[in-house]
Amino acid sequence: MNIALGIDTGGTNTDAALIDQESGKVLAGAKSLTTRHDLSLGITGAMEEVLSHDSRYSVSDISLVGLSTTLATNAIVEGQGHSVCLLLVGYDPGLIRKYGFEDDLVTPDIVHIAGGHDAEGNEAVPLDEEAIGEAVAARKDDVDAFAVSSYFSVRNPEHELRVRKIVDDLTAAAGRSTPVTCGHELTSRLDAIRRATTTALNAKLIPLLQELITTVRSILDEHNIDAPLMIVKGDGSLVKSDWAIGRPIETILSGPAASLIGAWHLAGRGDVWVVDVGGTTSDIAALSDGRPRLHPEGAQVGGWRTMIETADIQTVGLGGDSQVALNSASLTIGPRRVIPLCLLANQHPQILTQLHRQVRDREHPELAGRFVQSQ
Repeated sequence: MNIALGIDTGGTNTDAALIDQESGKVLAGAKSLTTRHDLSLGITGAMEEVLSHDSRYSVSDISLVGLSTTLATNAIVEGQGHSVCLLLVGYDPGLIRKYGFEDDLVTPDIVHIAGGHDAEGNEAVPLDEEAIGEAVAARKDDVDAFAVSSYFSVRNPEHELRVRKIVDDLTAAAGRSTPVTCGHELTSRLDAIRRATTTALNAKLIPLLQELITTVRSILDEHNIDAPLMIVKGDGSLVKSDWAIGRPIETILSGPAASLIGAWHLAGRGDVWVVDVGGTTSDIAALSDGRPRLHPEGAQVGGWRTMIETADIQTVGLGGDSQVALNSASLTIGPRRVIPLCLLANQHPQILTQLHRQVRDREHPELAGRFVQSQ
């Protein structure tokens, strides 16, 4: 048989399914809790359950593995991700401050470097390589990734490429291999601020997606599944996993995009509203005559407007596991995801004793029912 193995890793649950690619029939499905402290546990649990569903299917029948995930989306919505230094080449810091663009640049660690090009791709100012070396040397042991956006790099990426080379050399000399994202790799469209935003977000997400893809590939190898691993992009298309590792920003809205494709198979080529409520976010999109609409301005997630083309999906930080906070003035829900008390108590029964004590003593009511779990 020609079987596809589908895996979806969300913030709360990890799902696996076997699909007959010729008929489109779902042969088996399974679900397990996503184990954020060790993603391999949840993925392995779902995958092994679905593979043991029917002895008629073997791993040798699997010709394709498709992976969708909301981890990148959730990380942006919850304000998480890895530490990033954003190197802006040729940008005017005075204009950025004047128009309040600092809030659009994702990270507080921003370094302005002299350089950049004009609209015709001619060098406007020579690149200050000494300043780059100083910035990298001061941060090479502290940040998880570097993001580089040079003015008019879509016309000439020379300075971005040179910055990447300097960062690679300096971090390698320090015994590290720190990821570097260049803005021209992600978009060819003009808009210097949004390009910088997209570049910084991508850099923040690289370690996260790298861990996920490496984990899935390792699990597939352990189970002797020798099939290409493909990742679902935010527009519903599939790309090779090696390509996706360097461009995790392309996987934002990957999970909801996969839901759209599933809705297309279930509902056919009609006009359909699709609502995907997960543990961390709720995502709403429409199929028009069976086709998803692409967002012309790029995806917006967690308040950030990117330059990545995705399906037109509205995402809000409201899900089944959203944190509920009550104070004297208001009730707020989300965007942060927490572990439900029922699940936490099931995994750690000793919490029940603490909950009873909190009800009895009523000490620090603002902290009642709140626990910190080590990852």
